[in-house]
Amino acid sequence: MTPQEQSKITGLIKSNKVVIMPTDTIYGIVGLADSPEVIERIYQIKDREHTKPFVVLISDYSQLESLGVDLTEEQKTYLETVWPGPTSVIIPTTEMEYLHRGLNSLAIRLPNTKWLKEIVDKTGPIIATSANIAGEPYIHDLTKITDLLSDKVDYISQANSPKSNPSRIINIVDKANLR
Repeated sequence: MTPQEQSKITGLIKSNKVVIMPTDTIYGIVGLADSPEVIERIYQIKDREHTKPFVVLISDYSQLESLGVDLTEEQKTYLETVWPGPTSVIIPTTEMEYLHRGLNSLAIRLPNTKWLKEIVDKTGPIIATSANIAGEPYIHDLTKITDLLSDKVDYISQANSPKSNPSRIINIVDKANLR
């Protein structure tokens, strides 16, 4: 991703806009995690059940505090074995109910992609969900994503996405692999 597009995306996200862009795994629909309006808009775009929370991306451990996460030393040690990287970890929190949808936990990921971490460092935590309609297969073809979602979002990045799979999801409490 070019520095110019990175700057543009950062500004859009900070302005409560919804963007489709590559993440460290697949193309994602992203927006500010601390904006209930943005979160609701993304639920509508995806036609997703409101009981299913989105993954939250952070740029470093210090951003966990803004999500109401308080880790034990054991949990911190465990996270160091899976982060940074394409693993989302379900971590307990009671704050920001509009994000956790009453589940008292969030799936959080610390990516290992430099430009993505730079964006999240400037915006604060962002939610990221696959750029598709809920229940449908993941889409790796940017033309198909554009055809499907261009009229529903504020911007679609033309940067290439890694041809990868969605992140692995692990529960930090019991280390269970959920995806």
